[in-house]
This record gives sequence, C-alpha cells and structure tokens, in this order.
Amino acid sequence: MLRLTKDNKQGQLRLEDRDRGSNALPLMLVVEESGMFIAQIKVSTLSGIFFLILAVVLAPCAHAQASSAQQLFSPQELRQDLAFMETSIRSTHPDLGHSANVTQLHRELHRIDQKLDHPLTRGDAWMAFATLNPILADGHLGVSFPGWSSSTEAYLSAGGVLFPFEVIVSPSGQVRIQSNLGGSPSALAGHRILAINGHSAETISKSLLARMYGDTPLSRAGLLSNRWWFFFWQAYGAPKSFDLTISGPTPQHIHVVGSHAQPRYLAYHSSFDQAFQFRRLGKDAALLTINTFYWPDKARFSDFTEKTFGTIAQSDIKALVIDIRQNGGGDDDMWIKGILPYIATKPYRWASTYAKKVIPHHQDPGQKIGDVVHGTIDHWIQPDSHNPLHFAGDLYVLVGSQMYSSAVLFANVVQDFGFGHIAGQGKSVRAAQSGGVQSFTLPNTGLEAFSPRFILTRPSGATKPEFVQPDIPLRADPLQPDTTVAELLEKISTR
Repeated sequence: MLRLTKDNKQGQLRLEDRDRGSNALPLMLVVEESGMFIAQIKVSTLSGIFFLILAVVLAPCAHAQASSAQQLFSPQELRQDLAFMETSIRSTHPDLGHSANVTQLHRELHRIDQKLDHPLTRGDAWMAFATLNPILADGHLGVSFPGWSSSTEAYLSAGGVLFPFEVIVSPSGQVRIQSNLGGSPSALAGHRILAINGHSAETISKSLLARMYGDTPLSRAGLLSNRWWFFFWQAYGAPKSFDLTISGPTPQHIHVVGSHAQPRYLAYHSSFDQAFQFRRLGKDAALLTINTFYWPDKARFSDFTEKTFGTIAQSDIKALVIDIRQNGGGDDDMWIKGILPYIATKPYRWASTYAKKVIPHHQDPGQKIGDVVHGTIDHWIQPDSHNPLHFAGDLYVLVGSQMYSSAVLFANVVQDFGFGHIAGQGKSVRAAQSGGVQSFTLPNTGLEAFSPRFILTRPSGATKPEFVQPDIPLRADPLQPDTTVAELLEKISTR
C-alpha cells in the first residue's frame, strides 16, 4: 500500500510502500504567502499513471500540505473537538429533529470520527467537521470560523487579496460572475467560471456546498454566493493572481490579479448607505432596501426610516416595496421600532409559540438546566394608530434565498397580519425560525460551533407550508436584481 507523507525538514514528499520501504521524491516547492504552491516532481521510477493520480490528489489541498507554518492538530485533539461540538449542540438545541435527520446526523458523526486518524490543520479540520452543516440544515446551526468578517477586514488591511469577483453559485454547483469583488460592474458578468487555477470550478463549488450551513440547498447556495471569497480563501488559499477559464462560444483563459476590495457583503454591514437605501420607482411607487436588521447606531436607523416615511407621506406614492432579499437578520427591535409603527394596522406578535432549552444564564425560577420548555407568546404589540406618517398604500415585501433570521420573522408578521404582500422567491428558508444562537469555541482548533436555544412558530400558528411562501411568486435573477422589482411593479399595475 502506498502512503504519501511530507518531510518538512527536508522539503520533500516521501512515498512509502509498506512492501518496498520508502523513497524520497525530489520536490521543488514554490510557496506563496497564501500557502498555495507549485510542485515539480522529478523521478523516473513511477509510472505516468501515478503522476496523474498524484497531481489530482495534491491539487485541491495544496495550500494545506505546503504550509508547514500551519499548526497541526493530532487525531486525539480533533476527536476531542468533535465530541465537544456534539455535546455543546445537544445541550443547547431544544429539538434537533426540527431541521436535522437525527439518524443521518449520528451516522455522519461516526464517519467523521473514524476518518480523524491523522493530523490536520485548522482549515482541514473545518473541511472534515463541516460536512455536518447540510445535515443540520439550519442557518443558525453548524460549525464555521470565528470572527470571519473581522479577520477578513484585518487580512485585507494587511495587504492580502481575495478572489477578484462576486459570484453566483447555483445549488448544482455552477459558478457565474456577478461583478467585480465589492460590486463594481464587470464586463464578464454572467459568464460561467469553468476552471480556477487549472481545477474545475464546479468541483470546487460542490466541495464547498457540501460544507455550507442553511435550511435548504437553495439557501446554502445563497450563503456560498455571498461569501465565496471567504470560503475559497479558507479552503484553497488566496494566491496573488488567478488563472481562470471562462465560458463563451470558445472558452476564454484569463489571468486576473487578486482583489484588495472590500466584499459587498461586508459593505452591507459597515456602510450605512450600502445597508439602507430609498428611491422612487416611477411616479407612484418606491423601493426601500433594508440589507440588514443589525446596526450598532439604532438611532440613526430610526431617523432614516422616519425621514423615509415622512417623504412618502408628502408624496403620491401608492405602492411601497421593502426589499429584504439580502437581509440575513439582526435585532427584531430594528423593524419593530423602525418599520412597524408606519405599517401596522392591528395588534401583532412576532411569533405564536416557542420551544426553548433551559441553559445556564437563561433559566427562570423553577426550571432545570436541560429542560425543554414550551409556551405561547402572549405579548402583543399595539399599532401606532395616530402616527401621522403611517403608510396607507399597498405594501410589498420582497424576499429571497439569502434572507434569514429576523428578516424571516418580519416577513411572517407582514404576511400573517395582512400588513402587506410577500413577493419574490420562496421555498428556501423555514418560516419557523430558530434563534437565541449560542457560540462555542472548540478547545483545540479554535473553530466555532453554534446552535440556537429556541424555535419559534410563526404568528398565525401555522406549521405548513414549512418554508416561506410568497403571495406573489417572482423569478429571481441575481445578475439583474432590478428585473425582479420591475416584474413586481408590472404585476402590481394589473392587480
């Protein structure tokens, strides 16, 4: 049996044949700061077939094998982390069966444990553990990298570069260019990426999709689309430049340098003007875009919405579209205090019932740690019936596969209490959202596991349909998101 090992001291790969001993393979390594490398093997005793197998095996994990500075974690440490993650999730989640196939989850945990028989880097540990994420099937439940957004900002500030395009990943694994990284227009928008540095882009994306968290394949593809630049960096490194093969009548081969630009998703959470926008749509319609329900300066958001609804009140706007397609959630009070006072017409609540796990620091008198408590949301919020800025026209909330968490609760409230119509792409995220997310740092690798401590049933109490279902289904076009808005306006004009 052949076994490939690396001798960091000698800068060699050793091919060990248990029957014939070991042979050192002369190896030339060119290691970049990103950890990617080019290898040239000069040996005449191996067949051409083995050359091909070796190239295929080494390529996807090149950065991990070449980066001798990366810490390696022993099988014992990796198994400790896996066990810690399982225990932490089970002690926090009120009902894993809400989203996961528990039998399949148990089998996958066992499979991963059996595979942890050799040292791994932190990135490779994530690649091993993260196959649990699609099985857990909840955007609030899984394993990832701690501080991923701040670490990306720090990396860019230090001169690092990332994959140079914003991309759209389909659930089947196709990768298309949407724009340059950061959102500026690209002449290549719409083209499929066929290969990245000589490796199939579809193979890479399928490998990453198999490790994304989220409710459905569609939502997991949305997550990878939003953060391709991050997950590609963590799994395959971030070389200074990329050789890409792009689709066309004849495939194009292009060389593109890595980008220093701030990714668009990070801009949504650092630039107020990127996160929140308002504009007129023709004579009597308007679009209010809310890309997040988290902003540290909540007073600024409240001032923005008050000014926006003041502008609407002084105009002849008859239809308002609130776009939350890119809204991954945040704090409920952002929309309870910042939007509902202008659109609510009756008492409302954000959910009907709950199931919650009693955990330390979230324990009421008489409750025991580990208990699962079921209850009803009895707190109803009264509408501001005397608000002079109340919008009396037609309200439409535009939803999509990349919205989540508090954004789903907002859409549920609008739909269940008849404050407006839900429009857009459905069947991607659950209407019954989990919440109260707790994070756990794995003791050895430092990876982060996370789990919700409660599950909410939508305000109406309905459990079907399982996923958010728009009143007005619309085709999603991530390349041209304004076409979905235009389609909605056309449907509005004929209602």
